[in-house]
Amino acid sequence: MVDRIVIVSGSPGAGKSTVIHELANLSGYKIANMGTLMLEHALKKGYAKDRDSIRFLPPQQIAELRHLAIRDIHYMHGKIIIDTHTSIGEKGRYIPGLPLETLEDLHNVSALIYIDAPAKDIIERRTLDKERKREAEDTHIIDAQRLINISMLSFAAAQLNKPIYMVINRQGKLKECIDEIKQRFDEIFG
Repeated sequence: MVDRIVIVSGSPGAGKSTVIHELANLSGYKIANMGTLMLEHALKKGYAKDRDSIRFLPPQQIAELRHLAIRDIHYMHGKIIIDTHTSIGEKGRYIPGLPLETLEDLHNVSALIYIDAPAKDIIERRTLDKERKREAEDTHIIDAQRLINISMLSFAAAQLNKPIYMVINRQGKLKECIDEIKQRFDEIFG
């Protein structure tokens, strides 16, 4: 059984995974990246060849992969940080990253953290990230995505009756963002 969980999400390109990767070296925290866990199962089942293609799968396959990833997390112990998206966008369509059935499967969630960044920083980071296949989007689309993500995260927080913390990851200020996240983890995990 998992001891305690913090869900960390953010818009693609806000620097969420970079921040979490930097925190992975801290003792006592275990990182569960939902996309990575889902990809492992998608590869085994032959559903997808890479992480970015998962969002194009039929909804029932995405739900199956998400359920398998949550099952994997249940075998983890300690202070678990779930790195995930609150929504997954694809050509103007957004599906929940944390639908109700996923929230019901999660136990011991202590809080949710949303890592955000200014739209211009997100565009720059997405442009520089050659490992991922992202759609080219302007500031209006990114601002809309951020509203969708925050709305979905608010729903999750309301369902779980847990607080949301907002952290801004400004370009060139990674250390400050990491320090703030560390402080939040100290508050949450005690």
